[in-house]
Amino acid sequence: MITPKFQCTNKNGRLLMNNPEEFKAYLSTLNSDVELIVRNLGHKSRSDNQLRYYWGVVIRMISDETGYTPNEAHEICKALFLSEKLVLHTAHGDQIIDTPKSTTALTTKEMEQYMSEIRMWASCELSLNIPEPNEVEV
Repeated sequence: MITPKFQCTNKNGRLLMNNPEEFKAYLSTLNSDVELIVRNLGHKSRSDNQLRYYWGVVIRMISDETGYTPNEAHEICKALFLSEKLVLHTAHGDQIIDTPKSTTALTTKEMEQYMSEIRMWASCELSLNIPEPNEVEV
């Protein structure tokens, strides 16, 4: 069974559910004692400003330069900089599979690092100078 996660905001020692109705609906499906785990989420998820800059500047410039569609340019960048190696155990032996991580799973800090790596790569490999976020209006 898949166990869902529910995010809360801590306001002065009180937990405020971000989606209380969904949480209540899930709780109503459980007919036994439950365990509550509270942990600090740390960094926030990538921001709307980061997404606007990523798609409007970074991906757009790479797409324009290479002729790939924006979605193709996005997939190329993910494959280059967000790949994770997974080991698939089969009856015929282990296989290593590269799977790109989704940008939706990135924190703001990770998203900044990802875009920095793309800018460096674009500069070296495409001779493309992608401006920093604070150098453009998106």
